[in-house]
Amino acid sequence: MFRPDYFAVSHGGVARTCHVVLFDDTWVTGSHFQSAAAALRQAGALHVTGLVLARRLRPEWGANDAFITEQLTRPYDVTGCPVGEHVTQEG
Repeated sequence: MFRPDYFAVSHGGVARTCHVVLFDDTWVTGSHFQSAAAALRQAGALHVTGLVLARRLRPEWGANDAFITEQLTRPYDVTGCPVGEHVTQEG
C-alpha cells in the first residue's frame, strides 16, 4: 500500500537540490520504496534513486514462473551483465 505518511524525514527536510539514494533490502511490491521516495520528495529531494539488493519473485504471478524456470536454473556467471545480454569486461 502506498503510504508516504509512514515515513518521516528528520532534521528539517532535504535540500531542494539533493539527489537521495535510497537502499532497500528486498523489493516485493515496491510500495515501501515508493512511499519512502514520495516522503523524501515531499521533504524537498529533487531526485530519489532506488537501489535494491534482492527481488522476491512469486511463481504464480504473471511471467515469473517462466523467468524462474529459464533464468534461475542457469549457472551463475560473474562476467554476465544482470541488465542485459552484454558481457562485462574483467579487470
